[in-house]
Amino acid sequence: MEILKTEKLTKTYYGKPAVNAVDITVNEGDIYGFVGRNGAGKTTVIRLLAGLAKKTSGFYSLFGVPDSSREISLVRRDMRVVVESATLYTSLTAEQNLVLQCKLLGQSTSCIGGLLADVELEKAGKKPVKNFSLGMRHRLQIAMAMVGNPKLLLLDEPTNGLDPEGIFHVRELLIKLNRENGVTIMVSSHILGELSKFATCYGFIEQGRLIKQISAADLSAECRSSVTIKTQSRELCQNLLNARGITYTQSPEGFEANYSGEAAELLKYLTDAGVAVSGFETAEGDLEKYFLNLIGGGHEQN
Repeated sequence: MEILKTEKLTKTYYGKPAVNAVDITVNEGDIYGFVGRNGAGKTTVIRLLAGLAKKTSGFYSLFGVPDSSREISLVRRDMRVVVESATLYTSLTAEQNLVLQCKLLGQSTSCIGGLLADVELEKAGKKPVKNFSLGMRHRLQIAMAMVGNPKLLLLDEPTNGLDPEGIFHVRELLIKLNRENGVTIMVSSHILGELSKFATCYGFIEQGRLIKQISAADLSAECRSSVTIKTQSRELCQNLLNARGITYTQSPEGFEANYSGEAAELLKYLTDAGVAVSGFETAEGDLEKYFLNLIGGGHEQN
């Protein structure tokens, strides 16, 4: 079942598109990793879906309800959004913040003990939020978002600024919410390596455009390995790589190609065609390099 879908979703500011004809599909049970550099358009997409910004054109639906329907405000009750700048009452405790959230949403406060336990803040006691670590604040924000048992959670850079321990706790919390509570999650980040530890599918956005949507399994297959080719036959080598549809980046000594096939076969292909290869090394797949190659367009020009 499609929980979230956009078609040609566009938002412009002063005539310039911040989000440009974006097509996204998030299915029930997904942990959708929304990947892009800072300023790529991730936050704007989330704000549009949350109703915090008005689209310029295009379409989106939540739980099968189109954004043009009056019912869209009703189904948003099953969705929660946590943006990076989410406000907490820092002079209050975690429990007091949750009490206010329950009252705001018309929910019983009986859920608070369980929510604090879920985010490992049950021992925070009377400690005010202003004395929390950044990781504790992030977890409290997620606990507040879970008041009312939403079906869809949109998170904007939830691990930004956290140390490794904080990142681990947030990641484990999201996995638990997805697997045990059945929450579908869309989480934005500029760090593909971190998302790869728990996302089930991905959408890559750059300069407001969605340039690729891919499952975790297919991403793993595409990112298995790379080959570094050192050669002075640059133009010939570039033409041959293009002919095979192999993406690459250039270096002063040659090329770094994204290639998951047999390395010996590629070397033979190049040398048989007349490429003078002075160095040829293979390496295991690097997700961050894959991301950089993807948003760079893969092929660079001389």
